[in-house]
Formats: sequence, C-alpha cells, structure tokens
Amino acid sequence: MAEGKQKVAILGGGMGSLTTAFELTNAPNWQEKFEITVYQVGWRLGGKGASGRGENGRIEEHGLHVWLGFYDNAFKIIQAAYKEMGRPSGSPLATWEDAFQKHSFIVVCENILNQWKTWCLLFPENNLVPGDGGRLPALEEYGDAILTALRNHFASVQQRTTALNAPHPDESIFHRLMEDADKAEAAAAMSAGSALLYTAHETFQLVRLGSKPAEDFLTPLEIFLRWLWSLVEKAVYEDDELRRLFIEFDLFVASVRGLIADGVLFGPNNLDYLDQWDYREWLKKYGANEISYNSGATRALYDLVFGYINGEPDNANYGAGVGLRSVLRIGLTYKGAIFYKMQAGMGDTVFTPLYDVLKKRGVKFEFFHRVRNLGLSEDKSQIETISIGRQVTLKNGEYDPLVDCEDLACWPSDPNYDQIVEGEELKAQGINLESFWTPWRDVEDVELKLGRDFDLVVQGVSLGAFPYICSELIEVNEKWRQMVANVQTTRTQAMQLWLSRDIAELGWAQKSPILDGYAQPLNTWADMSQLIVRESWTPPNVVRSIAYYCGPMVGGIPDPDDRDAPAKAHAEVKETGRQWLASSSGFLWPLGCTPGSTTDLDYALLVDAGGGVGDQRYDAQFWKANIDPSERYVLSVSGSLESRIKPGESGFTNLFLTGDWTRNGFNAGCIEATVMAGMQAANAICGYPPLADIVGLE
Repeated sequence: MAEGKQKVAILGGGMGSLTTAFELTNAPNWQEKFEITVYQVGWRLGGKGASGRGENGRIEEHGLHVWLGFYDNAFKIIQAAYKEMGRPSGSPLATWEDAFQKHSFIVVCENILNQWKTWCLLFPENNLVPGDGGRLPALEEYGDAILTALRNHFASVQQRTTALNAPHPDESIFHRLMEDADKAEAAAAMSAGSALLYTAHETFQLVRLGSKPAEDFLTPLEIFLRWLWSLVEKAVYEDDELRRLFIEFDLFVASVRGLIADGVLFGPNNLDYLDQWDYREWLKKYGANEISYNSGATRALYDLVFGYINGEPDNANYGAGVGLRSVLRIGLTYKGAIFYKMQAGMGDTVFTPLYDVLKKRGVKFEFFHRVRNLGLSEDKSQIETISIGRQVTLKNGEYDPLVDCEDLACWPSDPNYDQIVEGEELKAQGINLESFWTPWRDVEDVELKLGRDFDLVVQGVSLGAFPYICSELIEVNEKWRQMVANVQTTRTQAMQLWLSRDIAELGWAQKSPILDGYAQPLNTWADMSQLIVRESWTPPNVVRSIAYYCGPMVGGIPDPDDRDAPAKAHAEVKETGRQWLASSSGFLWPLGCTPGSTTDLDYALLVDAGGGVGDQRYDAQFWKANIDPSERYVLSVSGSLESRIKPGESGFTNLFLTGDWTRNGFNAGCIEATVMAGMQAANAICGYPPLADIVGLE
C-alpha cells in the first residue's frame, strides 16, 4: 500500500462491504491511513439481507434469514458491533444474545409414495459460543465424530429392541421386522451389527495412525450396510425409522468411499477437488442408494442454498466439495445450537448495529448513489473512474435512514420521504429506487475519479450486476469472463403470512420449526412468531403467529428494458403463493383449512389491519420476487469453483472484491462466506485481520 492516507470507495452496502469496512476500521491507526465511503443504492443497507418495516411496523424481508451455529466469523463481527454499540441494559436487543436466540428443532420433509412425512430432528445444544473462533477439525476428525455419533445412534436402537418383552407394532423397528423370528436370533443379529460398527471404528483409528490402509475400515461398514439393507428391503416405505437409519449410514459409507477414492481422505486432495461433480451425482457415483441420494435429507440441503439452476426444481446442482463441507460444518461444528433465529428483522438485528458503529467510527455513507459503471485506466491495469447516479436531492445534505419501531432503530420499507426534495413525487408515483428497472431518472450524474475521490475500490455489489456495471473489466480480463460465465445466480421468492391462530391452533403438533424439503417451490417454512413482540399490531394480540416461506423462482434475468418486469414478477410470486397454499398448506396446518377442504388455507385466518374479507386478507400479506441482478442468489454449481476470484486477486491493482460470489474458503451463498470474503478483502488492503484469524479459511 502506498504511503499516506488513501480514500477507499466501497460499492454496495451488503454484509461483505460492511465487513470490509468494519475490519479496515479495526486495524491499528486506521484513521491515519484511510478515508472510507460506502456508496449505496436507495435508502437502506443490507443487500440481499436487507429488511424493512411496513404497515403496523411489520417486518418485511427479502426472504427467510437464519444464522447457523457454525458462523464463527459472522458472529465474531456481530458480537463486537453489539458490544461497541453499547445499548442500555433492558432496552430492546441490548446484546447479541438478545438478538439471536438458539433454535434446535429442524424438520425435514419426505415424500414417500406421494405421501408427505415429517422427519423431526432435535439437535442437542452445547455450551460453546459461536464467534469464539478456534481450529476446525481435520477431515479425519470429522470421520471419527461421525462414527461415534452413528454408533451411539445404533446403540440406542439396539437398547430399545433388547429391552422389549413382546413385539408390539409401535415399540421397535427391529421387532416389527423380526416378529416371526426367534428373539435370541434377533438379539444376536443386533449384537453382530454393533460389533461391525465397533470394528470399523477401531480400524479407522489404526488407519489414522498409518498402520492400516485406508480401505480396511470400509469392509465392516460395507457388511453392516448390506445387513441393514436386508431389513430395509422388507419395509422401505412402511417403516420410517428404519429407512432413515439406513439413509444415515448409506450416505456416510458412500461419502467415505468417495473421499478415499478421490484422494481426499488420507490423500493429497482437499474438498475443493470434489466440486467437479454435483453432490448427489457424486453420492450416486460412489454407491449411495437412490432412497438416500434422493432423500428428504439431501434435498433439504439443496433447498437451503436454493441449489437449482434457473430456479428449476428438476435442475438441482450443488458442488460436491462445498456440499460436503456444508454438511460437516452444519452438523459437527455448530456452537450453542445448530440454528439461531433473529429476534427482529435482519436489517434491525444485523445492519443497524453495523451502521451505528461504522458511522461513529467515521465511515461516510452515501445513500441514493447507484453504481453505473467501473471505468478502467488507459493501460487497463486499475479502476480510474466510477460512474454513479445520484438518485435524489436531500434537504439537509445527509440522510438519516432509521425509524423507531417499538423503541428499536429499524430500516423502513420505503424511504423517509420527508428528508427528500422529490419525496412527495416519489411517494405519489410509487417509485422503487432499489429496482434495476426503476423509471426514475437520477437527479445528477456523478463521476468519481482516481486520486481525487478514491484510491482503492472495494466491489461489494453482487455478481449478477457485473454484466451491467463491470463490462470493461469483463472485456479485458479472462478471469472475469470465466467468473461471470460460470458462477451462476438464480431468482428466489418469498412469502410472509400473519395469522390469527398460533401454530398449534393451526394443527401443527410439534415444536416451533424450521422446516425444509417440502413441496416446491415454497419448499421452506419457518415459524417466526417470536417477531410479534417487535411489531406494532393493534390490538396487540391480533397476530398469533407469523409464517415465512421461501424457495427458488424459475426464470432468468428479465429484459433490462422491460419496465414492467418487477410488477410481473410480484404478481407471479403472489399467484404462486395462492396456488401453493391451496394445494400444500393443509399438510402443515390441517386445522387451518377452509371448511370441507384438507389442503386449502382459510383466508379468514389471515390478519388484515384494513379489515378486509376473503381474498382481501390474502392481498394484505407480503411477497418478494428477488429478480434484480444484485438480488439473485449466488449458486455453487459443480465445475464453477475454479472460476471464482479471491478477494485480493481481482487482477486490477486498486480493486478488491467482497461477497459470497468470491473464492472465500466456504464458497456458498451464506452470511458466513460473505463475512469471510470481507475479512480477506480488508486483509488484502491493509494486512488486517490476519488470515490465520479467519475460521475455515483453507
């Protein structure tokens, strides 16, 4: 880095950009080195994670956002922000623990012979704290942990079986299957299965010590799996518990086969080597049974990352390396709980604290600044100009973006029009300044120049926008052409419902869930009723539950010249939600159906503050079509990893990259990957934070 103070222009206000700013301003004596400005389209920060407050203070999200317990880097950032923000004790979301609550009940759906079933998983909680850092397990350590877990699981089944005195239909999977066999024979079979698992585990330890070849511990596992399949064949569709037990072991054994064969486990390759294959394709290649690689468990992983090319449910794709890394990190490295639910909107919970702290540190925010183009120097080596459209005229020269909701500083779903000269016109015309297709004409063309307005550039606008704002870079740099061509993005959709019954009154008999793997396209449901206290409904008890749904949305980027694209997409999502509720809500909420129906949601249960009836109540809910180029979800399709560019290796001397689309060490569409990219971008600029402090960076 050159001597003296440098001006850093950060483009976009998503998590990657804000993490970069946060880490730059964590660096020692940063004020003597940098002046930092964040340029953000529209009126709020957050990017794909932005949320807003609408009528009755209701939280309106881009989609369903939850944090996972393995997000060490992301939680470290948010913990530091909450501590520095210093909210008074007893105030809303005073601490990060107030803002993020543990959630351990996960439901995976299975479609067995055209009948939906729920696979309910209550993950044990622990005393670890996400954000504390530490070393990740080596791949062999993951293997040891999985073998221990599978042995314990099988032992619990064995104990239930041998403890029974008589076979009853609902007592034990093995007694049901062996009810005509001798009890001693059944017990012996169970003991033999347990012994095989013990042998496999002991042999695995010897392989780790180098005294046995890697393939040796597979032999007892293969024998055990064949024995288990001999039972499954008899009741694969009738016995849910036995089928699921087989799926767990089958996926593990297929993974071990593949990891050994591809030289990843006890070999020279790492998980990235596997990304040449789709995850399910790779499982199938190494012998996984169809009921396993097409199970609800594997489909739930694809749903979690919107892993469908062009949003098409029949075109699933998720790189095997990043897929397996995701499974291992999610299931074996979580701290506290496997998931954490935010206790307000993501904007309120994440981006308000970051904005508050960064602004106090001296970072400047330029809202209503739309990036149009990055221009190269004559020798094509660096960014020389940044073309920006200033969207509005501010009455006081600086925009105050937050509003108060139940004593909490929040981002509104619309701009604070009273601060904008053109505010009444924007409001009257219903202009969306965040939309790629907005008909609004910018009030000023701004050109930022190298040496005058910036020295360094951080590109935090997401990948889908690159063909429109980075065309010069793509034209001259082969790495950029490959990245834009191969790292794919997809549209997503979301629906939020406010209901006058709680989930038990709707007929959901389990705990409050995060549910995945259900009917397409709105395949994911989370009960978000914890947010009721953060909204402002009158009377206070009119809303008894809140449901968030999301899923892929079929299609590419609409015609850039089609000004009606947002309205068409919104209408499509709204109609999709209507049809989905008519066909699929009854399985989840059997007591919420219209009289005489077993599938169709009764709209009378939807809350409409305007007092509407029938369809009017449905019209009062919230939908989001994420079709804007920068809103599209970044996929991790097979064969694309090598096309990603690292945050500090843009190919242009003064340009740094941040976002989940970079090659950041996790390489999947999630907050943790985004934060890892932001930390690496900051490191590339100033050497801080040390790369060794980034958890999971390989």
